[in-house]
Amino acid sequence: MQTGGDPYKAYKTRLSMALRLLWPKRQEQRSPFWRPDWSMSTVAEASVRH
Repeated sequence: MQTGGDPYKAYKTRLSMALRLLWPKRQEQRSPFWRPDWSMSTVAEASVRH
């Protein structure tokens, strides 16, 4: 997609909204896709790799 123009702005807006839903700012406001087992697995994998 080329930068600039209305289609690009609409795409960028929708993408930012989707990212905010997946990664909410506050701990008490969880995403509907949040799973504790995935979270622990991701943290464990990151600690092994670092």
